[in-house]
Amino acid sequence: LILYQCQQKKLTYYLLDNTNYMIAAVGDSAGGSVSCAALGVPITKVDIDSGVTLVPDYLATMPVDPTETAPYTNGTGYYFSKQGNTIVDIQPCTVYTASSSESESSVISSISFDGSAGTVDTLTISSVDTDTVDATHVIMGYEKYSKLLTISGDLVTANSRSTVTSANDEIQIEYLSADKVVAAVNDTVGPNTVTDIGDISANPTTWAGDQDMNAALPRYMKLKTLDSTHVVLAYADRSDSDAGKVRVGTVGASTITWGTEATFNTGGTYAIGLAILDDSNFVVTYRDIGDTNNGKARAGSVSGTTITWETAEIDFDTGTVYGYMDASGLSSSKFITMYNDGGDATQSIAIVGTVSGSNITFGTRVDVSTVLSTFNTVETIDSTHAVLVWTNSSNIAKANIATISGNEITMLDTPVSFGTNNIKFPSVTLLDENNFLIGYQDTTVNQSKAIVGSITWE
Repeated sequence: LILYQCQQKKLTYYLLDNTNYMIAAVGDSAGGSVSCAALGVPITKVDIDSGVTLVPDYLATMPVDPTETAPYTNGTGYYFSKQGNTIVDIQPCTVYTASSSESESSVISSISFDGSAGTVDTLTISSVDTDTVDATHVIMGYEKYSKLLTISGDLVTANSRSTVTSANDEIQIEYLSADKVVAAVNDTVGPNTVTDIGDISANPTTWAGDQDMNAALPRYMKLKTLDSTHVVLAYADRSDSDAGKVRVGTVGASTITWGTEATFNTGGTYAIGLAILDDSNFVVTYRDIGDTNNGKARAGSVSGTTITWETAEIDFDTGTVYGYMDASGLSSSKFITMYNDGGDATQSIAIVGTVSGSNITFGTRVDVSTVLSTFNTVETIDSTHAVLVWTNSSNIAKANIATISGNEITMLDTPVSFGTNNIKFPSVTLLDENNFLIGYQDTTVNQSKAIVGSITWE
C-alpha cells in the first residue's frame, strides 16, 4: 500500500483544458477569482507556479483512485473540471491509503521518436535551452536568440526569431507564468551575465531590455523557475576563481531584482546542475575542481531572495567528474543528477539523492552510457521516472528512461537514438505525461532543431 501526505503545503499544477480531475482536497487561496466549481468547493485562479504535468483524470501526487466514478465521501476529495486556461491552487490534503489500482505502479515500457525534427533556425550557435509553456508550446533559447515552438502531434513549428540580448554565448531560458519568460545569457564581450524578461504573446517574443546581473563573469549557468515571480540562477564566477554561487531573482513586470550571492563552493566549480525541489528548496550539483574533481551536492532553502544552505557540500562521486552536468527535482526531498565520470571511460552516469535535514543520501550510481559521452540533460516525468538524454563521442544523441525506486535507478534495456550523427547541446523538456521535446544543434547543417519523443506506458 502507498501513503500520501501533503503536510499543509500549497501545490500549483498545470492542468489540461476541459479535463476531469479528482484531488484529495481543494480550497480557497488569497486573491484571484473563482473560475470553475467542484461540487460546492471553490477553485481559485492563481498565477502558474513551478509545477508538473498531470496525467488526465488523475493527479499523480495526490491520494486518489482514478477508477472511481463518484467523489470521495471519506475525506475532502472531489472531482472538478478544468475549463479554459485556468490554473488552480490546491490546498492541504489528508493522508489516505492507496487503492489496489494505485498499488500497481505505472511502468514506462519504451520511448520513441516517430516524427522528423523540425528546423528552428539556420545559425551556428554554441548553446541551447528549452522550457515547457504548456503541452503544445515550448520556449527555446539558442545562444542569444529565442523562439516559441508550437507542437502538433510530432510536428514542431517555430515562431519568428527574437534577439534576447547582444550577448552571444551560453543561454538559459525559463517560463514563469502567463506569457512571461526569463532568460540569462553570458556576455563574452563585457563582464556581466545579462538577464531579461520576455513576452511570448508577441511574435516574435518581445524583451524588456538588458539587465546586468552582477559584476562577475559567470559561466556553467543553470536557471530554474522557483515560483511565478522568482527564479534561481547557479553559476561559476570567473572573477572569483570559479567559485560556485547562487542568486535568487524577483521578477517584476519589466525588471528583475537579484538578491545577494550565496557561495556553495569556494573552490573552482565546473559543470553545474540545479534541481528545484519545491517553491522554497533546491539542490545544486557540481564538479569541484578544487577537490580532485569530486562530484558534490548542496541543498539550499529560499526566503524572499535570501538563501540559506541546509547542508554542507556532500560528495556523490569521488572519482573524476567531467563533462556537462544536469539535475532535476523528483519530489520535495529527492532529485536526480546526470554527469560524466572521467575516470570511467567518461561515460554518462546518473544518481539519485534524498535530502533529509542537514544530510543528503545517495543511491547507487548507474551507467547511462557505456562509451565516452557528453552533453547530458535530464527532465523529471513524475516522482519515479525521468527522461535522460546525452551524446556520445561521435555526437550521436540518445535518450532513455530512468525508473526510480527509493534512491535506486533502473534504465530501460536499450536507449533510443534521434537526429543525425552530429548533435550538440541537447535540452529536454516534458510536454505532458506522454511526450517530451528535445531542442539541439545539428552541426551537419548548422541548424537548430527540435524533435518530439513519445512515452509508452504499460
